[in-house]
Amino acid sequence: WLSRTVDAARDAAFAVPCPDPRGGCLEVSNAGPATARFTLRLNGRGFAQSAEELAEEAAALPADYPGEPLQRKVWRYTRSQVVLSRPVSRRPWYNHPCLLANSTGFGWCDDMASMNCFLWQQLGYPGRCWYLTGHVVSEVLVAGRWEMYDSDMGVCYLRPDGRVAGVEALMANPGLVRSSALLLRPQSLRSARSAQTEATEAIYASRGDNKPVQLPQQPAPLPFRFVLPGGGRIRFPLPPGAAATREHYGDEAGGAAECALLEVRVPRGWSGTLPMPLILHSVEGRGEIAWEGATYPVGSSQLSALLRSWSPPHGALEVRSLDGLRCFYYVNPRRFRLEAENDVVLRGAGLE
Repeated sequence: WLSRTVDAARDAAFAVPCPDPRGGCLEVSNAGPATARFTLRLNGRGFAQSAEELAEEAAALPADYPGEPLQRKVWRYTRSQVVLSRPVSRRPWYNHPCLLANSTGFGWCDDMASMNCFLWQQLGYPGRCWYLTGHVVSEVLVAGRWEMYDSDMGVCYLRPDGRVAGVEALMANPGLVRSSALLLRPQSLRSARSAQTEATEAIYASRGDNKPVQLPQQPAPLPFRFVLPGGGRIRFPLPPGAAATREHYGDEAGGAAECALLEVRVPRGWSGTLPMPLILHSVEGRGEIAWEGATYPVGSSQLSALLRSWSPPHGALEVRSLDGLRCFYYVNPRRFRLEAENDVVLRGAGLE
């Protein structure tokens, strides 16, 4: 892995080579005695703190073609950040676009549809989700017309006049599914096949259980900064096998192949708060964590049950380290990846 010692009294920027980007990881260690508090950017990508920030990233994508509209860029952006795999929670908080983009990077069709709508709204376009028969897609209102974009299958469909069809147009003419699909590239074989099948056509034809749903208000920002005590370290992106325990995923669930981990190691005797809004994967070592008013000894069946639940810790975590702790969080490998040459920027104070 790559390792750099950070002086906790100033901002720091590094140009870091990596001979093996696929097998390497970035390590940031605090060699001083004081706790460092900072943000981090890797190759121009930081940990997003709001839907507005993600929408700006989507809008800044290079155009696929001259005049590519913003709503289409959002469709491509979500597709590039989130892949289809069983989510770690079905609770509403999991739909927060920053959690999807920063942390897991995987979810079901409704998670991708919600992310599209949140980002469209940030760019001034009303959006809504359609719950179909076993599938969820997103629609955006552009110049008085609804257009459907499916970031799960990576597809939209064109009307006879060449415009992007909305769900109601597809319900009225489901044959468009097999005759006018516009697929994003690169495209997985599963998505390419699913997007144009008779079964998908039937999803739109089944009018009785198709319904539009307006999203709740925009999610609150998630302020993000690392807290790294003296003697601590951060490493990412790590493969799932870097953690000895696999709390959420067994071999049968596809998510393990699509995720990466971020490790925060805190030294012996340290107690404090790790405020990062990432989803906790597992904890190793000796000590305890506190979440929502309850305390869980590391290695206990109670902590294991919490991590396997439909609502694992996903925010500020209270930590008490008896003999050193390693906290592993999900981190999105599509957002944070190493290259042969890497730009790493840490900004903070105290750094006080």
